[in-house]
Amino acid sequence: MLRLLRRRPASVGRRSYYTLPPMHQEWISGHTERAAIDCPHLAHIQMQLITPKCALWTASSEVAATYPFPDPFWAFCWPGSYGICRYLLDAPAVVAGKTVLDFGAGCGIGSIVSLDQGASQAIVNDIDEWSCSATHMNLIQHYAADRMPQVSMEPRDLVGTPLSDLLRQYKIADASQLVVLAGDVCYEEGLARRVIDWLHGLASANATVLVGDPGRQFLPHQRLARVATYKLPPSLAKDNYGHDGAVVWTMDASFSSSP
Repeated sequence: MLRLLRRRPASVGRRSYYTLPPMHQEWISGHTERAAIDCPHLAHIQMQLITPKCALWTASSEVAATYPFPDPFWAFCWPGSYGICRYLLDAPAVVAGKTVLDFGAGCGIGSIVSLDQGASQAIVNDIDEWSCSATHMNLIQHYAADRMPQVSMEPRDLVGTPLSDLLRQYKIADASQLVVLAGDVCYEEGLARRVIDWLHGLASANATVLVGDPGRQFLPHQRLARVATYKLPPSLAKDNYGHDGAVVWTMDASFSSSP
C-alpha cells in the first residue's frame, strides 16, 4: 500500500505535505458517493460518504473484509462531529484566526467548517491513513485550487503529545491560539480515559478543547462543561443507535482526579 504522506525531514516548524495515493482515490471514489448530510446548515459541504446508494451500505462483514481499507468510519458524519460543527457555525469566534487540531478527524468535516469560519490553519489528525485521504479529497472538492487553506495531515497517534511540541511544530504563538476538536472519542472505556486525560492537560494549559458526543457510556461528564445541544438530522439519528441529539462540551480545567 502506498504511503499517504511523503514527509520532509522532521524539523521545527515544517509542515508535512500531502500526496494522495491513486489507489486511495480510486477506492474512495468508487465506493462512496459525493453527498451532503441532511442538515440545511451543512448542506453546502459535499463529502465522500457511504450512503444507501453505495454497495458498502448493505455489504456483509465477509464482503467488507475484502476491501483494502479497514472499517470506513471516515465515510460518515458522526453525531459528535456534527454537534461541534453546528456549534462553530453559531460561534465562529471560537476558531477565527486560530489553529484547529481536528483530532480523530474522520471525514474531516470539522476541519472544513473551522476553516470556513476563519481558522488560520487546520491540523487533520487520524490514525487511519484512509481518513486523511478522504479528508484531502473532501477539502479539494470544497475549496478552489487557488484558495486552498493551510492544512497539515498527521496520520499518527497524537495522544500524549506535549502541548509544547504542538506549539513549536505548528508555529502557534501560545496555547490560547489552539482549538482541539474531539468528536466521538468516548466509544471505548480505555480509549476514552486516555484521550480525555490528554485533552484535560491541554485545556489546563489554556488551549480550547471541544468534545462532541451523543451521550455514550464512557463520556466522563464530571470532567466536562456543557456548552450546546443540537438535535440530530433524521439520517444521523437513525444510524446512531437511537441517539437523537449531540452535546458539545468543553473540558473543565479545574477538575482534579486526586482525592
